[in-house]
Amino acid sequence: MTLHYFPTPDAVMPTDFGCALVAADQRIFVKYGISADVVWTALSYVLPDAARKTVADGRSDIEASGRLIFWTLASLGWIALDPRWPVGAIVAGAVVAVAAFAYLRLVQQGRDYADEYEAAFDVGRASLYRALRIPLPPSNDLEPQYGKLLTDLVYRGYPASGVTYTE
Repeated sequence: MTLHYFPTPDAVMPTDFGCALVAADQRIFVKYGISADVVWTALSYVLPDAARKTVADGRSDIEASGRLIFWTLASLGWIALDPRWPVGAIVAGAVVAVAAFAYLRLVQQGRDYADEYEAAFDVGRASLYRALRIPLPPSNDLEPQYGKLLTDLVYRGYPASGVTYTE
């Protein structure tokens, strides 16, 4: 796993899949001051259709892999009930191999999804600022400060005092 997909030590998750998703949230927060889990729904309304579809397709792929892992592992219970042990052992080995392959696929899909999710914030945040009538950050240095105001507005329904709405 590359460091790009590894979160800070205090946020490490038990799996590479979880680490990739948390790392994307952290990168968004560090770059823009935006809490991605708070702002995502509002952002999804202003994203271009192609970007929204890309992220949705990535999530669908992840869900399909998750279902495959669940059902392959759940089938081990049925295999254990098979009285023909040698046949059951061979099938169980095949099932475990399928689950392992599906997990490796899930990890890669998680990394791809994390990149797509982060890219959605990269390209869509300006549209969200405009939609909520908050001024765009005048420079990259002020991006985290403005992002916190944006997160506040989406979370609370009103920004901190001193924000002037744009037309």
